[in-house]
Amino acid sequence: MGITTHFRVGTKIQTALLGVSRMNTSHESENLSKEIEEFCTKWGIALSKVSLALTDNAANITLAVKNLFGPNKIVPCFDHTLNLVSKYALGCKTVAGEEIPWVPGVPELMKKVKKLVAFSHSSYNFANALRQVQVDKYGKSGGTWLRLVQEEPTRWGSA
Repeated sequence: MGITTHFRVGTKIQTALLGVSRMNTSHESENLSKEIEEFCTKWGIALSKVSLALTDNAANITLAVKNLFGPNKIVPCFDHTLNLVSKYALGCKTVAGEEIPWVPGVPELMKKVKKLVAFSHSSYNFANALRQVQVDKYGKSGGTWLRLVQEEPTRWGSA
């Protein structure tokens, strides 16, 4: 678990990483609450002085923060929420046991894109042509060109 704090000094917002710890217990809300409380105690931060806590939308951390700081101090991360919305929109719903895409054609398009990206990683000629376009059209030089990235569920926005 990582804990970052944001605070104001005069008119400037400061940020500090309080620490990262490896949790050797399950990530249930009770254990997460204890871990957060230990960080606060270690740094001398009174729980009553915490204005808000920014978290992802996972039920365990949401409950941990609500239990520790109160129900009105939790703020879900906008970026995380937006990422979940896009994943949801690109996915499917189940109706009468059948998978139906939220947006028709998207699952088929995603499969085609995945195949293209996989091909780009296995074909020297394709990868070389992609690099050459970047050099010719955008002035990229060795080591600065980009390559296609395969979707990774844990990488935000990769789809």
